[in-house]
Amino acid sequence: MFEEEVEVLSVVLATNALSGDLLYQVNLGVIEKPAAGTGTPSQVKGIASNAIIVYIPIQGKSPYIPGARYSLTVQDDGTLTLKPKG
Repeated sequence: MFEEEVEVLSVVLATNALSGDLLYQVNLGVIEKPAAGTGTPSQVKGIASNAIIVYIPIQGKSPYIPGARYSLTVQDDGTLTLKPKG
């Protein structure tokens, strides 16, 4: 089992290449603050790393908002669960 707290990094519209239906591409991951003395420019507030990118067929407005935090769990059988934090 894999479990991690993730943040919605971005939400963009995508198209299903087979059907032409609209989907939401939701990028989930973590934003890590660069360590001091690593040569990272001072204007960089954090470095994003994707944990998972999912395509979700949602009608209407996406419930996923960039910056929102979720608990991501992937069971051994492949079942994926996202639960809002807080």
